[in-house]
Amino acid sequence: MPNDPIIQLTSEEISIFNLLKKFNFFDPEWYLANNKEVERMGEDPWVHFIRYGVNELRQPNPFFDPIWYLEFYDDVRNAGINPVLHYLWAGLHEGRKSSNNADPLYNVKNINLLAVEHCTNACQYCSTSSPFSRKVSYPASSFFPWLDLLESERIPFIYISITGGEPFLHHDIGAFIYELKERYPFKKIGVTTNFFWANENKIKLFAPIIQMLNGGLYISLYENLITKLGGLERFNSLVGLLKELCPEITIEVWNRPSFTSWELHSDEHEVKDTCFTSDCYILRVDGKISHCSIGAGLENRLEYMPVMNLSKERLFNLSKGIDGFLSWALKYPIDLCLHCTMWRKVSSPWCMDRE
Repeated sequence: MPNDPIIQLTSEEISIFNLLKKFNFFDPEWYLANNKEVERMGEDPWVHFIRYGVNELRQPNPFFDPIWYLEFYDDVRNAGINPVLHYLWAGLHEGRKSSNNADPLYNVKNINLLAVEHCTNACQYCSTSSPFSRKVSYPASSFFPWLDLLESERIPFIYISITGGEPFLHHDIGAFIYELKERYPFKKIGVTTNFFWANENKIKLFAPIIQMLNGGLYISLYENLITKLGGLERFNSLVGLLKELCPEITIEVWNRPSFTSWELHSDEHEVKDTCFTSDCYILRVDGKISHCSIGAGLENRLEYMPVMNLSKERLFNLSKGIDGFLSWALKYPIDLCLHCTMWRKVSSPWCMDRE
């Protein structure tokens, strides 16, 4: 901002300014483009929005609609609370929607931890690029600084999912889950696995660990696992044994006969649909969190380096602070989406990328 608007504001208005800045919630260029009279009068967009726009229920950005918010949430309307202020004080942390078009999944309910980078499979169109990743796993404590930061700033995540790669390739998955449970007792902890380890002995060995998963165990069923086990009947028998040993734990099977194909292109294309991976907030040990599963592991795909370098929104670096995180997390599409075909939802039969 060439002319600092803060010098024009009262102390009460400065508190609103600081709140908007904290969450990176006001887009001055968008505001001027959509409120032409403000631009014609030559007024500073920050000053106009704080002094007038907030109470006139004007939108601070393309993602939050204050009029819709009041119509949708009776308690806010009946309490006579300004919708912008309510959303920043409480609505974000309560997981409320920001507009009629906002997907509630974008309220950052789930943080995925990239505990293991590699996998036993090399699935074609793996969204995290695991077939190209290093064979490495990380201790739970390496994620604590970033999860603690999200907690301290009241970012409203409920679930912590352990992902990869394949989590059960971790050198001590039991300790990883236990340490998460101890440090974040009010979060739900879950794991997604391809069940490559399944046999009677391993199931009995892992059952006490899986019983710690108050967020559930989710089994991705691929064709090669059925072949390995000798048929679907054998697979179902092993899942049944696991459920018998862990009766209080949610255990679900996700059949994966196909994948959504994707590729990146250097030119920008208009995004015309939602993308089911764009709420996959995957946290890495370096404190960088991706907006989608594809963004998490692109460094491992040398052929996509030129495209990756075009994106400024693929990752949010928590090591540089939390300001602007929620605004970034709520945004869709991000700039990487303009170079990606995942949103087209083109189905491709499952197969291994490397036989």
